[in-house]
Amino acid sequence: PKNAPTVLLVDDEEMIRTTLSLLLKSEGYNVCAAEDGNAALAVFQQRRQEIKLVITDLKMSGMNGYELITALRAQDANLPIIALTGMADAKHAAAVNAIGARMLAKPMTLAILTKAVEQALSGSG
Repeated sequence: PKNAPTVLLVDDEEMIRTTLSLLLKSEGYNVCAAEDGNAALAVFQQRRQEIKLVITDLKMSGMNGYELITALRAQDANLPIIALTGMADAKHAAAVNAIGARMLAKPMTLAILTKAVEQALSGSG
């Protein structure tokens, strides 16, 4: 849809990237995907005006999610960011929180993903 928010999805696992893209599109979001942090930064710089939310995996080869979030924060302090992780413990939660992102544990249901995206976009929660 034309007025739908655009989500930048970053994950180095193609299957997860494809699955989450399809899920988000089925919920009415526009999705642009990147396979790593460097690619994500390039996409963000090209499409910065339209990207309303970034969803990134934390554990990626090359630039990891923490480094990507820090780089994105330097360009846009208010950009909503959701960090995906398979290791959703208190230590990771605190680290993610400290760099201004929300954490979402993998795997998650569509309902949980959708709610997290809605809250991030509305700035609530």
